[in-house]
Amino acid sequence: RPYHASYQKKYPGNLDVVLHGIAPARHVEQLFLVTLGRPPSSAERGTFDRHTMNARDDAKRQSALADIHWALLNSAEFLHSS
Repeated sequence: RPYHASYQKKYPGNLDVVLHGIAPARHVEQLFLVTLGRPPSSAERGTFDRHTMNARDDAKRQSALADIHWALLNSAEFLHSS
């Protein structure tokens, strides 16, 4: 998956840089803030927190976070924001 591969490199604006220094428990919230400009709802947080908690190691967690970011980037809310 090219998206995931490109986001594993460290350069300004990529997922690793965006989440650097933020507690893992706040990663989902940070993705929402930088992508949609708002915090996740309780339902969104629960869904995405479960998705990341299923990751058993750092590589799988990074992949889960990239999946979440990709979903947010492809959401109607992101695509139709002005």
